[in-house]
Amino acid sequence: MSRIAVFLLPIMIATGALRAQSQDQGKWIGRWQLNLTKSIFPPGSQSEVPQKVVEKVEAIRGGMKFTSDLVNAHGMPRQMHFAALYNGRDVPVIGNAAAPRETASVKLIDQYTYEGILTIPGVGTGFEHNVISSDGKTLTKTIRQVYPGHVVNAVSIYDHTP
Repeated sequence: MSRIAVFLLPIMIATGALRAQSQDQGKWIGRWQLNLTKSIFPPGSQSEVPQKVVEKVEAIRGGMKFTSDLVNAHGMPRQMHFAALYNGRDVPVIGNAAAPRETASVKLIDQYTYEGILTIPGVGTGFEHNVISSDGKTLTKTIRQVYPGHVVNAVSIYDHTP
C-alpha cells in the first residue's frame, strides 16, 4: 500500500463516518423561527402567544441539543435548553423558560420525523410530533398538551433560517 493510501485511508473512513452520522441525525438540524401567521394556537390563548421564537437544534452523538430562545407575549426574553439522546429517556430542561423539574425526551422516527415529550410533574405533559418538509424548509410541530381535566392542541410552523 502506498504512503498516500495509508495517509488517506483514515481520513476517508472518518469522513464516511461523519457523513453517515449526519444523515442519521435527520433534516431538523439547524435554526428554526416560529411563523406566527401560519401557526394555529388554541382558542383563548392569544394573550399568551409569544412575540418571537427561534429554536436551534444541534447534532450530538446519538441525539440532539435543543435550544429555544423566545420573547414571550409580555416582551420578556426567555430561554430553555436540553441535550437528549434519541432513546426516549427523560433529561432535565434548563433555563428561565423551563418549569421546575421539567423534563424532555426525544425519539427518532426517521430522517424527517421525531417525537418529543415535555413533562412538568404535577402540571401536565406535552407531546410533539415534529415533521420536516421534504425540501427541508419547514418544520411542523403537532402539539398535544395534557393537563388534569383538559387537553390543548396546537400546530406550530417553523421556517428554516440560515
